[in-house]
Amino acid sequence: MYRKALEELLTWKASRCRKPLVLRGARQVGKTWLMRELANIAYDDYVYIRFDRDADAIRIFDETKDPKLIIERLALIRNKKILPECTLIILDFTSCILQLYTINRKHSFNELGVIFAGFAVELTAVTSRMRS
Repeated sequence: MYRKALEELLTWKASRCRKPLVLRGARQVGKTWLMRELANIAYDDYVYIRFDRDADAIRIFDETKDPKLIIERLALIRNKKILPECTLIILDFTSCILQLYTINRKHSFNELGVIFAGFAVELTAVTSRMRS
């Protein structure tokens, strides 16, 4: 299945000034499929974290805001190496934790492919609270 959004994600991956991507959308529109398809097409491997079901991942983000330490711990709980340009990090259902936005605003993950995804309404509410 081909989608125009996949083409845009491939452009994002190729960007030299790539920042973490926030993928917003309504429920059940294909966000997770799109992220996994990108991983299968453009990366050697991926680490998938679903925050509404993964207490270990939530604990990692609660314990530290150091991006390098977060990446190391995610690799540990998934038993995978996370390599720049080779591994896509998919953080799904991120509307569950506000810390992701704090990290995204204060630190750089440019060398890694990182996608945050969540429901459009919930993400809008979270980012609005952060601005105030």
